[in-house]
Formats: sequence, structure tokens, C-alpha cells
Amino acid sequence: MVIDFHAHIYPPPVAAKILPAARRKLKVEVPGSGAPQDLLGHMSRSGIARSVLLPLAKGREDVSSLNDWILSVSDEGLIPFGAIHPFMENLEAELDRLAGCGVRGVKIMPLLQEFYPDDQCCERLYEALIKREMMLVTHTGRDPLEREEVFGTPERFARVVQCYPELKLLLAHLGGMRMWDESRRHLLL
Repeated sequence: MVIDFHAHIYPPPVAAKILPAARRKLKVEVPGSGAPQDLLGHMSRSGIARSVLLPLAKGREDVSSLNDWILSVSDEGLIPFGAIHPFMENLEAELDRLAGCGVRGVKIMPLLQEFYPDDQCCERLYEALIKREMMLVTHTGRDPLEREEVFGTPERFARVVQCYPELKLLLAHLGGMRMWDESRRHLLL
């Protein structure tokens, strides 16, 4: 069975903004509409049995409604992970709600949410995930748009791994998009 562990879909109003911007800014053809049915069609044509949905919530106030939507469109082929923001007020309650719905992990994106993963303020998130035995998937490395500030560097995530060895942490993009030497130096043992 083939499982795509890193898929994104978007509510229609968000897709209407995000996909044209991605095409324009990244100068790549973004396949599809961002809708769940579109992803299911791509999966069927590609021989993918399941896709793990990784929602991205920029603001703290966006998390719960985005999670509501992800849960509503998930099915046997679309496995939901939750969106989370490390500094949101009701973080533990949202994780409990997701866990109660059978969600096994959450996604963060330091560059979009503008935080450093080794910031002491993230401790609450990491401890809450460890307690609930939930996975954390995160974007690592540079932004495809080459913004100057890199929030989630391999070095910063290496510190997270050292401080929270029980955390089930999945570092996307080989531990650091376009930071391959740093990934090798800080993350490969």
C-alpha cells in the first residue's frame, strides 16, 4: 500500500487565494484545485491508497475552524492531521478534541507562523504532544520564496530533539529545505 504522508488540501475560499499566488510567486504549475475530491482523483490515478492531510493555520484564531473542515472532509483515504499554533490559548483543549476524533498528529510551519521551534514558549506544545502520544510534523528549512528569515533551521530542530527525545517529530523536506549541509551537520547522527 502506498501512503502519501504529506498532502495539502484547502477550503474553497482559501484555495481560491493560495493556488494562484503559488503559481505566480513560485512560477510552477500547481496541479489541481486543492479540493478533497481533486486529491482523491490524483491519488487514484497514481496508485496512492491514502494521503495524510497536513493543514496549515497561519493564525491562532484559524486553527479550530480549519480542523473542523479537515475532519469534515476526511474519510478512509484521507487521513486527517490537525493544524495547531504553538502559542494558541486553548492548545491543550484543541489537542484533546483532535485526539478524541482519532487524529494522531498535528502540523506546524514555523516560517508561516513566524516562530522559532527552539523558543522556550514552544515547550507547552511539545509537552502536550508527548503526554497525548501525538506526532508533530513540521516544515523545516527555507521558504520556497527565499525569504531571508529562516525560522525552522536544522540547528534549531536539533535542539528540540535534544530537549524532547520522547517527542514524535517528523521533519519534512529532509530536515531542512535548501539547507542540505546544515541538515547533514545537525540532524544526521
